[in-house]
Amino acid sequence: MRRIILAVAFAMLPWAAVADGLQSPPPIPATPTQSVIPNASAVSCPTTGASGNLTSMSLPTAGTWVVWGNEYQTFSGAAPTRIIGGISQTTGTLPNPEFRADLSSTGFSQAGYGFDVPQQIITVGGATTVYLVASATYSSTCVMSGGLYAIRVQ
Repeated sequence: MRRIILAVAFAMLPWAAVADGLQSPPPIPATPTQSVIPNASAVSCPTTGASGNLTSMSLPTAGTWVVWGNEYQTFSGAAPTRIIGGISQTTGTLPNPEFRADLSSTGFSQAGYGFDVPQQIITVGGATTVYLVASATYSSTCVMSGGLYAIRVQ
């Protein structure tokens, strides 16, 4: 029974075995693209409670893109009470709540917090820019670093 299930599952792969040999795996449609701000080059956070761009990058061609990112926010002095991040197609604007990482606590006690933002599948008709947007509620100073990554899948 297991062999049949595995054979059926394997046969569903686009590069599965065929009668005359193995087909090549499908090509990756585009080279991945990224924009990274290393911790050593961290940028200032927006004013407390406001949102702003951590970084941005171009999706250079039409198609369907998988876009993901991560942020690291460092605070000196008092810890933050809320940290938010997300990927947006509008500069300086957080995405809808279902596409955000939103961390709230009165118990934050560390100087830095890193987190992934929700991955998005974005279909565009031509070149467009996407933004890694951040926001925090804090009473000290704040800097942020992180990365935005994408690959065209169709």
